[in-house]
Amino acid sequence: MDKIDEDTEALLMKRVYDMAGTVKDCKVFLNDERIKIKGFKQYIEMYLSAATKRQEEESGGGAITKPAVVYEVSKDGRWEVGFALSDGQAQQVSFANSISTIKGGTHVDTVSGQLATALMEQIKKKNKAAPVKPHQIKNHMWIFVNALVENPAFDSQTKETLTLKPSAFGSKLSLSEDFVKKGG
Repeated sequence: MDKIDEDTEALLMKRVYDMAGTVKDCKVFLNDERIKIKGFKQYIEMYLSAATKRQEEESGGGAITKPAVVYEVSKDGRWEVGFALSDGQAQQVSFANSISTIKGGTHVDTVSGQLATALMEQIKKKNKAAPVKPHQIKNHMWIFVNALVENPAFDSQTKETLTLKPSAFGSKLSLSEDFVKKGG
C-alpha cells in the first residue's frame, strides 16, 4: 500500500477518538497531537456536537439545538451512561470493554429498559390515563453506554452486538433517581 484511502483513514480516526473517550487514565495522540477528550462525558458531548453540526448542514444552515446530556457513573465505576433526547428514532453509541458495539446489545437494552420503566412510572404519576408504552419512550432515547463487563460475549467476530446475559455482567447497574429525574 502506498497510502490509506479516505474511508480507512476516517475509520482509524474514529477508533482513536473512541479510545480517548472510553479508556481511563490514558493520553491519546493522533498524528502527534493529543486528543483533548478526557473521558466518556466529553466524548458524548463531542459526539452530540458533531451530530448537531451535521444536522445543521443537512438542513441548509438552519439552527439546530444540541440535545442536553444526562450523565452518570455507577458506584463501582464499571458503567458510564449518558442519555439525550433523540429525534423520534432510538439511537445508541455503546462500548463493552472499550470495544465499539455499533449495534448495541444487552448492555444497551439494560440501560434503556431501566430508564424507560422509570420514566413510565413518572408519567403515570402525573397522568394516570396516559397510554404510554416502553417502545414509545425508547424511540426518543439516545443512549450512550461505556461498560466494563466480565468475559464479554458477542454475536460475531466483528463484535457489533454484546450478547452476554445481564446476570453475567459482573456488576449490576442501577440508575439513580437523580439520573432518571434529569432524563425525564
